[in-house]
Amino acid sequence: MDNEIKRPNYFRAQFLVEKDFQDEQAYHSTLRQQHLLALHGSGVVGDGLRITRTTGSDRSLTIDPGVAVDNKGREIILTTARTVQLPEGDGPFIVSIRYDEFRADSDRYQGPGADALNTHTRITETPSFVFGTPGEDDVPLARISLNQNPPIDDSVRRYVSSWIAPGANLPEVTINNILTVAGGANVSENLSVSGNLEVHGNSTLGNADSARITIHGILRSDHASGALEVDDAVHTTGSLTVDSNVGIGTTQPLQTLDINGRIHVGDGVIQQGGAAITSTRDLGLYSQIPSTWMRFVTTNAPIRFYTDGNIGTTPRCTIEPNGNVGIGTTTPSNPLHVQGNESGGASENATVLFENTISNSNASTTVLALKASGTNLNLNHAFIRFFDSLRQIGGIHGNGNNIQFSGNSADYAECLPRFRADEAIEPGDIVGVFGGKITKTVTGAHHVMAITDKPIVLGNMPEHQDRHLYEPVSFLGQVSVKVCGAVQLGDFIIPSGLNDGTGIAVSPEKITSAEYGLVVGRAWEASDEQGVKRINTVVGLPSSYPQLSELLAIMQAQQAEIATLKAELSSIKMLLAQSV
Repeated sequence: MDNEIKRPNYFRAQFLVEKDFQDEQAYHSTLRQQHLLALHGSGVVGDGLRITRTTGSDRSLTIDPGVAVDNKGREIILTTARTVQLPEGDGPFIVSIRYDEFRADSDRYQGPGADALNTHTRITETPSFVFGTPGEDDVPLARISLNQNPPIDDSVRRYVSSWIAPGANLPEVTINNILTVAGGANVSENLSVSGNLEVHGNSTLGNADSARITIHGILRSDHASGALEVDDAVHTTGSLTVDSNVGIGTTQPLQTLDINGRIHVGDGVIQQGGAAITSTRDLGLYSQIPSTWMRFVTTNAPIRFYTDGNIGTTPRCTIEPNGNVGIGTTTPSNPLHVQGNESGGASENATVLFENTISNSNASTTVLALKASGTNLNLNHAFIRFFDSLRQIGGIHGNGNNIQFSGNSADYAECLPRFRADEAIEPGDIVGVFGGKITKTVTGAHHVMAITDKPIVLGNMPEHQDRHLYEPVSFLGQVSVKVCGAVQLGDFIIPSGLNDGTGIAVSPEKITSAEYGLVVGRAWEASDEQGVKRINTVVGLPSSYPQLSELLAIMQAQQAEIATLKAELSSIKMLLAQSV
């Protein structure tokens, strides 16, 4: 039969070979291993095999002598203390002891036929020590974490156990002092201890959900943290009273209830007349009573909202006692003060974004509404004011029953692309327009115009990625133009002919008919400076060119006269044709 235990039976005149002696050893080893597993299981025996830091070394451990039993029932015996080296890193490492054996050269057989036999007369049993996840036959001794204090954790240590049969009567066993259980202990029936009970290692109380632990007195913890630590969930059917601070997720609570982590309420908790936490995944305060206010109250102090749990950081939103609301600032100077340091041209880079998400093209929508009380509003009533860091630079004001836009700039412009993308064009340059594209070469241009740098209105704005290919061209208003030579008030500004963006001034008395088509505008300031300078010039106003208007009137009269002559000539031709 399989797994039978056979004991060698010796008799007189029996011829013995090495297998007979091996069977003898195997018989005794098997019985001893089965005995150890059945009665004690695997683990450390007693208080041996303790691990300490080796004196004078940061990465060495000293393991005391001791005995352990592995999962096969084999005894692992360390007869003298041994020093082992830790692997690289700070851990954590689990140190385990493992059964091992080897054949020493000193035990090699030296008798007749030694070379052919190549064997040993003894097998040395000695433990080895491993680091990492314990194997099936390993016995864990401690967890080592060099970056922790203390670095040696014995909680992973496994001890052998002892079993006492139910109803066992031990009349001769007397314990006069404290009963110390170094490892696991299983008691199948009731256990009554009238004195102190001290357990080194893990303890399991109860084996069913209905089991109870009753404590008459005070429960204290001697944990190094000074706190009672519970690793699993706690359920109580009665009241829980705590006289000091309570910390969840932290061992150093700073408030009566200090929670470090997320709060999730599955079914919702509602308190009548006050705050409520609903069954959503969010943490919120909800007023569940219709027409009931929800109040956030402070005594002459701001209400502040944070998005982190760090002390001393800047709040995301502040409500001051005077009602001012600050976003990005803790000192709001207005009922709503938004402050940020965003950069970039996209909508997500704006300090404030108003977005109406209605996509129905037939719906009437409003993104932002601004309302001022009263009627017949004037410049004193601003819907929007624009400021730089020093002063107001513009605004949108009332104008009776209308509005008007005000600012320091004085012309209307459009963005036009450069004829040559790499051409350098600057504000004040005179440019020629060819099919909607601009260049400083004005010869043969369809129009002659000027580059502005301060338009109050700028149209035809390209996409952000294409703006470097465009320049703002003034169509109407006042623009500062580059002019070479002296300038008098009312002079016409025309290109200099150098195709370098500069112009010259020509008086109304001296301008020729050929130069009329090159007029950029008229000078509204004078200068005796001979070099190139910027001159304030009005552009795009027909009233600024009276001679052009007169020429246009003459041309229109001539065209009318030509039409009359053509009609008379046609009549004469008809009369001549009839008389022939």
